[in-house]
Amino acid sequence: DPQPDPHPHPHPTLGEEGWDLVGEFRGSQTYVARSSAAGETGTMTCRITGEMPGVPLRDVCAVWREINLFGHWIPAVQTARVLRWFGPAEFLLWLDVWLGLLYRDVVAYGFGVDLLHEGKIVIMCQSVDASVYPGEAIPPPPRSLTGRRALIRQMRVMMEPVAPDC
Repeated sequence: DPQPDPHPHPHPTLGEEGWDLVGEFRGSQTYVARSSAAGETGTMTCRITGEMPGVPLRDVCAVWREINLFGHWIPAVQTARVLRWFGPAEFLLWLDVWLGLLYRDVVAYGFGVDLLHEGKIVIMCQSVDASVYPGEAIPPPPRSLTGRRALIRQMRVMMEPVAPDC
């Protein structure tokens, strides 16, 4: 009898039902899943996974805080910009994303949550109406046949050390 894997994979594997691999970069994989459930048509879930052996959590957090560099390592993100920092872990951002022939941009509010007592840090993010932030340098929504402003209902980035030296 086959024994269950004592170390289940924390991320989708190639061919796992519902998840499509979008790209790989330096050991991280980006997956998407599209929903066809009632009320969720057009909803896409994105998951980026990867392990960085021997890299302290503070260094991983520093990479995520460099929002302006997302275009260098997150597949499909062409440009990312911090529009405003409200605090050390609270921000308004703009992303320019290409999904094949489709162009989307995103305006989102995000913040970090310190859950180190549970061994992790979480970044939460969701789209906001640009009109809520008058005076900010928010680019206008795309106006083309294949472009429009995307809606992020919720985004969670969880960073969790998996080695004792991190």
